[in-house]
Amino acid sequence: MSKYYYDIEQNTDEWFQVKLGHFGASTAAELLMKSSTAGYNNLINRIVFERIVGNRPESFSNEWMERGIELEAEALKAYELMTFNKTQRVGYVELDKWIGCSPDSLIDDDGLIQVKCPKYSTHIDYILSDNIPSNYQKQMQFEMMVTERKYNIFFSYHPDLKPFIKIVYRDPEIIELIEKALCSAKQLVSERIQKYKKN
Repeated sequence: MSKYYYDIEQNTDEWFQVKLGHFGASTAAELLMKSSTAGYNNLINRIVFERIVGNRPESFSNEWMERGIELEAEALKAYELMTFNKTQRVGYVELDKWIGCSPDSLIDDDGLIQVKCPKYSTHIDYILSDNIPSNYQKQMQFEMMVTERKYNIFFSYHPDLKPFIKIVYRDPEIIELIEKALCSAKQLVSERIQKYKKN
């Protein structure tokens, strides 16, 4: 059964520490890449680094990522006013000592919400295409796998434009692919750690 950390706030030192060495939902797209790709290799090496060093490596951030964090609370309030659904914040959800995720919020007993606050052009593209990018779909399925919840709301918010909202339901086939990929990835991380220590 998954462990819910309600008392931890996301993007704090405590949050980074509890998720250290875990495969997370935000890297689901890389996890499902072919093992020969740079994206997959970088993911494996990041987990190796965190498990050896006990700290996180240098990370990349830009103005749009920071803007998304700043607008998230406003976006959640807008979602609640629009749908009359109550959301509940959670810092981290741990499936085991290898796997976890940080949902933007929980909805009732069986739902999640994935909040995005992109730049205007990206937000307009979401609305016009009426589609969720595949990397986010994989991320949302990963979150449902960890939390054992049935649906995940994709909510794109821009303060000057109408919101884009789409519901994604649990897909057993994609979740099975994720579980198989995690099994292989955990084994590869363990092998690389052993080889690193031996060398």
